[in-house]
Amino acid sequence: MTGVKKLNDFCFFRSTAFVFATAIFLAGSANADNVTSGRHSISSSSAATLIKGKIEGYEIHEYRMTSDANQTLSVDMKSSNPGAYFDIQRSGSDRALFSGQRKGAVADVYTNEPGDFLIKVYLARSAANREEKATYSLAIGIHGPDFADGLAGGPDYWKVRGVGGGQRLNVRIGPSTRYAIIDKVNNGDVLQNMGCRKSFTERWCQVSVVGIGTSGWVAGKYLREAPPP
Repeated sequence: MTGVKKLNDFCFFRSTAFVFATAIFLAGSANADNVTSGRHSISSSSAATLIKGKIEGYEIHEYRMTSDANQTLSVDMKSSNPGAYFDIQRSGSDRALFSGQRKGAVADVYTNEPGDFLIKVYLARSAANREEKATYSLAIGIHGPDFADGLAGGPDYWKVRGVGGGQRLNVRIGPSTRYAIIDKVNNGDVLQNMGCRKSFTERWCQVSVVGIGTSGWVAGKYLREAPPP
């Protein structure tokens, strides 16, 4: 494997301010022969992109995002291999602002200062030692302070409302329709609120189904504030 990635594998979504994304791919101990980079513009008040890739062994895929101050860098990753993770750090620093091995596959990092931020996708050491492979999709968004203010706090409980046509609301393993369905809930069901975030243009909320205990993510547009059960 050389770690070289086609630049046309990037899928970009329109928005209104201006951010840059640079992708650099490293295989094992990187050298000039196995590093490919490209710079892409994402237009923003709510810039978002979906990146698809594949890693093997000790490869590392590194994405560089340039952000203004007082933004929220939102990242979530779906992978075919549970041993695949991502970390986020400020460019030039070895300290992780987010560690996927400790915190999971969903990150919302507040950028209190402008600068470049690195998102590194990799396999855990045990998986890398076995030369395992992983395909992944990485959703990356940069959102302004008005977005963070709108999601702050929230009620302790939600009630499901507005699901039409006799259908049920899907509970998914992650905050997007690209994640697998793990349960379904009905109009009127009460859910404990575990926090909401924005994925592309949609609000998604992490919930626990009261009385059942299933935890997952649901589309926020179908939730209304509810009293404790």
